[in-house]
Amino acid sequence: SLAGAVVAGAVAGAVVVLREFDFKDADIWFLRFALDPKLQILAIGNKYGKLWLWNVDGTPLQPLAKNVGHPKCTAAVRQLAFSPDRRFLVCCCEDGSLWKWTLD
Repeated sequence: SLAGAVVAGAVAGAVVVLREFDFKDADIWFLRFALDPKLQILAIGNKYGKLWLWNVDGTPLQPLAKNVGHPKCTAAVRQLAFSPDRRFLVCCCEDGSLWKWTLD
């Protein structure tokens, strides 16, 4: 039994959900995500190499972009990073490929 167990520094069952993001094709054992330097845009990659972007302060919470990708990018996204000036988003996929997007 996990009753009263400490999980990640908190008592089990004491988790507070701040936001929920509806995100497709993410049934893999871990997800990588990135926040831009101003902590306004969240980027998440799925198991098919597609990216979704959200404004984390948006109400209602709607994606800024979904299923962003390249036809040749089909492997799970394993890492994401924004450039310091927020102009670029880079991802690394499970097959070792790197992808860069220019953000407007």
